[in-house]
Amino acid sequence: MAGVDLAAEGFPAEPPAHPVVHAEIGGRRCRLLLRIGDRIELERLTARGVQEINNRFALQSVGEAEIAETIRLGLIGGGECTPAVASAVVDVFIRPRLFDHVALALQVLLASVAGVEGWGEPGEAVAPGQDPATPEPSIASAAASG
Repeated sequence: MAGVDLAAEGFPAEPPAHPVVHAEIGGRRCRLLLRIGDRIELERLTARGVQEINNRFALQSVGEAEIAETIRLGLIGGGECTPAVASAVVDVFIRPRLFDHVALALQVLLASVAGVEGWGEPGEAVAPGQDPATPEPSIASAAASG
């Protein structure tokens, strides 16, 4: 909100950094990060809120879209690849062995909403001003469907 000095009110000047999840996908070590725009896109694509998706992971009733799209959007948000390449990576390496990647999808989701640390490189986090650009929902949607 413009004109409000959060530091004067005892709040940090910058929001906390987002923990980054690292995982090997297709023989390559990848960074995965879901930012706010990515979470909104995940909700749109799955027709479920983030909390509902998290609950479905906990109940072991998570679906393919929730797993695959969390990883796809995490690859894009982590700056690993374009939306088209992320879709191809998920189609080739994730979907054929989908349930082997449940834990990874959950880690990416939890790191995004709860700031869970310990899945990135030691000491690594992405500061808000250093985040790769979040794709506009229309770009990510077009890549997912195309």
